[in-house]
Amino acid sequence: MDGTAVFNFVQVEVPPMIDDLLAFAGLPIDQVDWFLFHQPNKFMLQKLADKMKVPYARMPSNVVRSSAMPAA
Repeated sequence: MDGTAVFNFVQVEVPPMIDDLLAFAGLPIDQVDWFLFHQPNKFMLQKLADKMKVPYARMPSNVVRSSAMPAA
């Protein structure tokens, strides 16, 4: 994989996709509790959170076990 191309895609293409999805659903971004992306790279997720103006806590990078979420 071309890491630079993936990073650029995440920064340029993903935020407008999320905006479009939220507009379609009629939801403002602040009403979404969690943003879960299939991206194991914490740096990339933090940069995406910055771009979307979402707190890091709402875009976790490790969902294996979280004290904020009840165990199944």
